[in-house]
Amino acid sequence: MPQVVNKAAPAAASAPRKPDPKKEQKRLTEEVAEAESKVAELERELEQINQEGHDPATATNWARLNFLSVEKRKKERELAKWMKAWETASAALDASGSSEQQKEP
Repeated sequence: MPQVVNKAAPAAASAPRKPDPKKEQKRLTEEVAEAESKVAELERELEQINQEGHDPATATNWARLNFLSVEKRKKERELAKWMKAWETASAALDASGSSEQQKEP
């Protein structure tokens, strides 16, 4: 008679693990820093595009103005994406910090 092997995992092993709070805070801090860096970079690029668009030499060059307009829209969409990433990571970092403070006596 064949032997029956119980392949079911123990209940504790099947439950998802909680991440280490210190590692999670470090990860979130890095995400916030990356997002802040990208936001600053994109804001500088948008300022350069705006300055070039207001340059009288550019104002008479329809092709260049069109190109700048397209680039500006791309940068604005990317900026919105990174701002959302920053907001999400910042909120998670704040929440993880406040939950850690509540645990301490």
